[in-house]
Amino acid sequence: MAKGKRTGVCCICGNSGDLSFEHVPPKSAYNKETVIAYEWEEFLQQRKSKKKTIQGGAGDYTLCERCNNNTGSWYGDEYVTWARSCHDVMMIWQKHRITQGIVTLKDVYPLRFLKQVVTCFFSLIGAPGVAAFANNNPDLVQFVLDKYNTNLPPGFRFFMNLYMYSAEGNTSLRRWAGAGKISIQMHGIDASIIDEIAHPPFQLVMTEDNDPFNGATEITEFRNFAYDDQVNLKLALRVVSSDSPYPSAG
Repeated sequence: MAKGKRTGVCCICGNSGDLSFEHVPPKSAYNKETVIAYEWEEFLQQRKSKKKTIQGGAGDYTLCERCNNNTGSWYGDEYVTWARSCHDVMMIWQKHRITQGIVTLKDVYPLRFLKQVVTCFFSLIGAPGVAAFANNNPDLVQFVLDKYNTNLPPGFRFFMNLYMYSAEGNTSLRRWAGAGKISIQMHGIDASIIDEIAHPPFQLVMTEDNDPFNGATEITEFRNFAYDDQVNLKLALRVVSSDSPYPSAG
């Protein structure tokens, strides 16, 4: 069944009007199945609280039709290309219990992939009808809405792992806006805030204030490519599990 529209504020451009359903990640990137969604508190209560059923893939009414159509046409297909290639690799690695290795991607557009990742985080962080994140980060808005813009604002960093299916064959998807991450170091305890989208085949993480996310491959430098730069790319990636609903240690 096709998604309809709702009225609200676009999470990217901030304009008020009709909102279209934004799949996060794109629908053709293995995001077509019915999703049962729980809030954090409901996991702590062993899923006994009410749940939300989302048919046709994970996402929400977060973007106006223009932003949805533009970002989808500029970046969405590239994300799907990466997802399909990496999904095949992930399934082989999972079968043979390979936990890390080199993935070779041929004829890909790294900047387009990164911009689709950023688009996904706009929808994640901006609750439906709320554009506070966009209002506070106008340079990041321009990075997405101008497909040729390579000026990713300083402070934002992006990381990626392969995210495999659980042992039972189903998948615990994770979407965390403003999750806490604590790292124990020799000098003490470091705490930071991360945003995470974990949906096979990718675990994607965004940090602010130049915070790292250990144990994942950083893709921030994809900003150094132009929109039309097509390259062969080798990425060293780890495989992380979907068995836990909680954010991964990083």
